[in-house]
Amino acid sequence: MGVKKVRVKAVNLVHEEDVERMLGKNQNTKRVSFDLDEVLLTADESMQAPVTDGFFSKRIKERLRIGAPEVIRAFQDAGYDVWVYTAGYNSEEYITDLFSMYEITVDGIANGINEKRGANALSTIN
Repeated sequence: MGVKKVRVKAVNLVHEEDVERMLGKNQNTKRVSFDLDEVLLTADESMQAPVTDGFFSKRIKERLRIGAPEVIRAFQDAGYDVWVYTAGYNSEEYITDLFSMYEITVDGIANGINEKRGANALSTIN
């Protein structure tokens, strides 16, 4: 085609066994997933949801977008399992603590790291 360079964006893929594990651990028959980086987080201070529990707020720098906590709770109240995925390399603990600042517990996290396999991870939160 005469193209010498092609711009490529690396995307984290979840392993098939991780998807099967995710589906097997769901508490509900409905599930929703959110892109943490592109949908839920914002760096714009005027668009940040107020933190409910400030215990982690000094260590956790990211903030959820206004309305995000309420949307997540509405899905949970409607019987959905809520999963978040991120291309970021934050640990499961860091992401869990981020949601704890808003008194939210998500059902699972797919992130860019997996300390056990050195690959992408899909974690179930208990």
